[in-house]
Amino acid sequence: MKVREIASALATTPDTVRYYTRLQLITPAKSDNGYKFYSTKDASRLRFILSARHLGFSVEVTWSTKIDQPS
Repeated sequence: MKVREIASALATTPDTVRYYTRLQLITPAKSDNGYKFYSTKDASRLRFILSARHLGFSVEVTWSTKIDQPS
């Protein structure tokens, strides 16, 4: 999924998706032309992050739950 697609699927904004990508809480694959593609794993991770934020957890707490992902 592209940024707009994942944002739409999770009822958030592309800027929100980009924010969590910059924090490396989600790590999309990049194509040769530089486009980022988000997997279903990224979507699940972002859904968890958005839910945690909605419940009042800080970004720092959300960061501490980050599962190590292979580079």
